[in-house]
This record gives sequence, C-alpha cells and structure tokens, in this order.
Amino acid sequence: MDSDNCLTCDQASEKFYSISNADIESKPNISLIMRQHFWFQEDELRSAIICESCWQNVDQFHRFYEDVRKLHKQRMESKPLAVFFKQEEETVAEEQLFLDSFLDADEIVECKIEDKTNSNATKTKKLRKASKRSSTDEPKAVPKRIKIPLEQEQAEDDFIKRHTSYVCETCSEQFDDFNTIRKHTTKAHDKPYIMCCNKKFRTRSILYQHVQTVFNPDSFKCEICGKTFKGQSIYDRHKENSHSDEHLLVFKCHRCPKAFTKQKILDHHIAGHETFDNEEAKCDECGKCFRTQVTLKIHIDTVHRKTINFVCEYCSKGFNRQADLMDHRKTHELTADQMKKQCPICNKLVKNSRYFQRHIDRHQTEGSHKCDHCSHVSNNLLALKEHVEKRHSSKVKMYPCNQCGQEFKRLVRLKEHISTAHTGEPLYQCPFCERTFFSNVTMYVHKKKDHPQEWLEDRNAKYAKTEQDG
Repeated sequence: MDSDNCLTCDQASEKFYSISNADIESKPNISLIMRQHFWFQEDELRSAIICESCWQNVDQFHRFYEDVRKLHKQRMESKPLAVFFKQEEETVAEEQLFLDSFLDADEIVECKIEDKTNSNATKTKKLRKASKRSSTDEPKAVPKRIKIPLEQEQAEDDFIKRHTSYVCETCSEQFDDFNTIRKHTTKAHDKPYIMCCNKKFRTRSILYQHVQTVFNPDSFKCEICGKTFKGQSIYDRHKENSHSDEHLLVFKCHRCPKAFTKQKILDHHIAGHETFDNEEAKCDECGKCFRTQVTLKIHIDTVHRKTINFVCEYCSKGFNRQADLMDHRKTHELTADQMKKQCPICNKLVKNSRYFQRHIDRHQTEGSHKCDHCSHVSNNLLALKEHVEKRHSSKVKMYPCNQCGQEFKRLVRLKEHISTAHTGEPLYQCPFCERTFFSNVTMYVHKKKDHPQEWLEDRNAKYAKTEQDG
C-alpha cells in the first residue's frame, strides 16, 4: 500500500491523523487502538496515517467494543457466562468485512444494548457514519458470507502450521486447528484472537494471508504497477481503483483526463485539484504546493526536518518512510540491471520501481494539453503543470541577489549569477577533464560535445536508457 494514503482505505485525504502520535492532545492512543482491533505491528504504524473518516469509524467501533466488554465483564462477575461458537463460515475475514462495510457505508445502523442491571438504561451506538440520502435511494445490500469447505479449512490450517503452531501463548496448550484454539483463548483467557509475529489474528483467512506473505512477500503484488499489499481485500481494492477496465471508469474528472470507478474516489481527486489551486497545502519553508496535507507533511519531514524513522541495516542511511527504506534496500540486494523495469506500453527500460510508476502515470495522461495562458502545448499533465508554474504563476517564490537586487525563479540560477557576475569563482568542473564552468548548462553541452562516449555511458547508467522523468 502507498504510505502517502490512509492505512485503512488506501485513499488520499484532506484531513488525517498520524497513527503513531495523535495530532491533538485530546485524541486517544490511536496506535494502541489500531493494534487492538487489527493485525498491524507497532513499527508498521510508526509512519502511517489514518484519514478522519476512517478514524471516526474505528473510534465508534472501539467505543462500542468497550461498552460491550464492560457490560459482559459485569455479567461475568455476577454470574458465569457460557460461551458458544458457531462453526466458522468465512471467505472474507471479519476485519475485512468491517473495513469494507465502513468504507462503503451510507446509512445509520443503531445497535441497542439493554443493561439488565438497570432496565431503564438503554445504550445506543451508531456504528456507521451517516451521509445524507434521499428517500428514493435503495438501501445497500449486506455482503453475504460464503461457507468455506472443510477441506479448504484443513488445507489452510496445514499451511499456517508450516509457519506457526497452534499453541496458546498463555497456558501453552496445543490445538489442531484455528477454530479450536480461538474458542479456547476466548473462553479461557478472554482473548478472541491468536498471536503470530506479534500481530493479533481473529480469523483464519487473515492469518492465512499473513503466512502467505511470510513465505512469499509478493503474494499480493500488483502485476501492473508492482505495488505489494498485505491482504487480498486491499489488493482487490487497489486493482479496482487504479487499474480498472475503461468501461468501468464512469466517473470522469472535469479538470483532467483521469476517470475513476467510484464517485468518492473522484471526490478525493477533485479535492486535490482544489487544494493545490488554493495553496491550502503549501510549504512555509520553500513555497512548494501539494495536493494533500499528507504529502505536505511527508515533504516537510523528509526534506526540511529530515526526520529519521528507519535505518538501513547495510549502510546506516536514515529514512523518514518505510517505503523509502524498502526502495533503498534493493540497491544493496539487487544489481542495477535487476532493478530495471520494462514499460508494457512503450517497452522502455526504467531505472527502478519509483521511476516506473511515474512513467506509467505519464502514459495515462498522454495527449495534447494546451496552456490556458499562451500557445504552449505539453505532452502530459505534469509537464503542463510545470510550465504554468514557471511561466505564468505570480506566486512563485523569487530569489533576489543580495549584491545587485536581480531576482531569479530558481535558486540554482541565483547561485550561477553570483558566480558569474560577482565572485568569479566557477561552480562546476567537468568529471572527464579539468575544465571548469559557471553554468551547469554550459558544462552539459561541453560533455556532450567533447566527451560523447563518456557522456552516453554516464547517461545510460544514471537514467537506465530513458529520461529521468520515466
């Protein structure tokens, strides 16, 4: 999953919370709650975020869970409570059903719990956030559970036991299958889950998927863009949102050629346009604008604060995000040729996965994009955006020379100006000879003209026989 997006719904959002440390003091320990009800580990949550909508759903469920837990605890203290389990029927795990139902929920569902210790007291919890709906809208169908054959359950249990045995971590009693150990941990220890790799698993299907990724980290890898996921449900949602067939992309953006399968995804996308246009996610230090507050926060932590949350075990280089660490680690484990990826559209070789995704994104917005301010035509949206920012934006930060007052749009141009007009000290030296230069452009022309073979080899090694823009 992309770490720039919400951990639970994998979507970008204007409003979000950092899971590892709540953004406001009154917020509860989000990391603790997420680990209590989901299968995430603490290190996975360190740099993750959750959007406001998903957090409201999780928080409501957590409050409901606490009310039910306290109620049953009171009953248990006054009278033993028998625990019964129905034979497990699942293909979609409970956690996945919980997430999917919340992500698509558009109605209020109330759950009333009668407290027998006080017959007049009735607790009501809204489990799903309501959105306005007209009286003519049809209610959404509840997903049906499909019974898993016993043979499949046995096969999944056998596969899981190749990685971990069904042993109760509290009393060390051993069991043959997931159902029996979960019944035991719930009834004997009030723990309706089993532990594996320091994660909690409440259903066999989620544990089975976890073990699949242990044996093969690419079990849920997108064959189109190369992203990997921790489970089937998030993988399927990614394929639907990012790589759907053209006839399913019915919700089209009026600002750009992109189209989506759901209205809510289009709404997120359009919100990004508006955030960028209104400079609502603008860096105070360098003036750069972003489409979401999430990407702004990552930019500040990575570029300006240089926050280190992860360290490479090979070279001790620090990174802000785990995704960046994983990309870097490949440079130690793979050769340059092994890291290259070939574009299925134009057959170009791209340097690595990051440039590959950027390259694919540009294919998706290819075409003639005319500037509204002049006659310039760009071949993709990103190039048009860069053109508008450089040529027509009145809000571009200027860099003035402290000696003559001349202003420049780029810091490098200011440095080259000072070198040429004031100090007389060259900034660049050719890597292939002793010549020095005041301008990087001049040095580039020199290398290409006077050292063509060396220049070509250097270019191929750096950009993997394609442009850096991938």
